[in-house]
Amino acid sequence: MEQFILRLKIILQSNYFYYGLFILVLFYALFRIYVIKYESKLNINNDYVGVIDSYEYKNNKYKFSLKGKENLIVYYKTDDNLMVKRGMKVVVSGEYNEPSSNTIFNNFNYKKYLNNHKTFYIMNAKSIKAIDKRINIFYKIKNYIYERCNDLKSGGYIKAFILGDKSSIDEYNLYQANGVSHLFALSGMHIGLLTGILLFLLKKYSKKNFLIILFLIFYLIITIESASLLRSIVFYIMLKINKKFNLDISTKNILLLTISILIIYNPLIIMDMGFEYSAVVTYGLVVCTKYFKKNYFVNLFITSLIAFLFSLPITVYYNYKINMLSIISNLFVVPLVSFIIYPLSLITFIIPYLDSILFILLRLLILINSLLSSVAFNVVIPKVSIIFYLIYYLFL
Repeated sequence: MEQFILRLKIILQSNYFYYGLFILVLFYALFRIYVIKYESKLNINNDYVGVIDSYEYKNNKYKFSLKGKENLIVYYKTDDNLMVKRGMKVVVSGEYNEPSSNTIFNNFNYKKYLNNHKTFYIMNAKSIKAIDKRINIFYKIKNYIYERCNDLKSGGYIKAFILGDKSSIDEYNLYQANGVSHLFALSGMHIGLLTGILLFLLKKYSKKNFLIILFLIFYLIITIESASLLRSIVFYIMLKINKKFNLDISTKNILLLTISILIIYNPLIIMDMGFEYSAVVTYGLVVCTKYFKKNYFVNLFITSLIAFLFSLPITVYYNYKINMLSIISNLFVVPLVSFIIYPLSLITFIIPYLDSILFILLRLLILINSLLSSVAFNVVIPKVSIIFYLIYYLFL
């Protein structure tokens, strides 16, 4: 038995094992996506029964994201304010339509985007009716967070920081242009700060790591589905398992194992831009730890530079342009959001009286980004071969 454990440990500490596993899993994902393709199983002649996962109401029109046997986007036009809540089971009838593809070559393909998230149809509904108003505990908490945020001036940002819902941030395009939108996508930074707070609060409890993992799983369920958040939480859990059982697996290999597990669980995750950014940038930061110094501002610049270099091909692939000053933008915005706005958003959710202070800081954030946007240096790059990206990463 000891001999078996020893050999297992040797395998688990081998770089070849994780790179080999990652390559095999990548081929498996490509096979599932391009050979055995995911296809719709909906009967478009029948009404759809599903649970309301999220919804928006703008200009007398509802947009529902429903979960059932298959995901469905539903649009319903009405002058009435429907008594609906997330978690309700509804039946909708109407006309099913396939999402529209891009009409401009190489532009954003909405149909492909939805298909990669296992959504194959959009319905223009004629009627929607609740058939079960019972709501589970996860949706009750999510509804409570939304209702509480809706009463705050800074509620749109608090929803983004807690649930990952960025739909109420009017200035989001501004943050994207400056290359700082990652601060509003639930990811490793948020999990790092959140677990840091929890570790401080639970420092006297011997089972603190177990309680934090339970909290993170619960948190994952109530948030907007985010591949970057899923990656961050699974990575955190794997790190704790490695430490608990003294497996001595390197951080880089744990990250590769995490990515492989998630791809096996859902091969389509490799088509998710958020997952691609999260996985590649985290890998870059892990393998470049030797360059970090003791000075915070030096490390902030190094982090911004590494993130920029490793995410560059993804940005070019999706946007065909890059903001060369995004490294500088991160130097100004990251400390403000990480250490002031994000923690204050969590506190304001608990103590709403701080909303005015948070609102002023958010105006400052918008002002800084407006100034940075005015001096942005965008470089347009044409579509290049996939070989270019492979060579780039090999050199990097």
